[in-house]
Amino acid sequence: MPQWQVRNVMSTDVITAPADTPIVQIVDMLIEFQISGVPIVNEFDVVIGVVSWTDLHAKLEIVRPDRAGGRTRIRRRRRTRLRWSSATAVEVMSGSP
Repeated sequence: MPQWQVRNVMSTDVITAPADTPIVQIVDMLIEFQISGVPIVNEFDVVIGVVSWTDLHAKLEIVRPDRAGGRTRIRRRRRTRLRWSSATAVEVMSGSP
């Protein structure tokens, strides 16, 4: 049985976002590139966390666009104090990758 190596299954073109990226843009990236998470990097391009659909769903209510071509809408969940309109990636990311 052949052994799989990480290089055989890993992505080499990784999409990242700076820590101050608005979460609305993170949602757009996840949808556009059909990925489940975005590594968040600091000013030195060091990964400091990841924003995934799970992180977003834990704090936000994501409403998918309708078939008529509407935009994705985001509403904050009642229990969180996060303001989605001004929140950034660092506020919703899972830290310490």
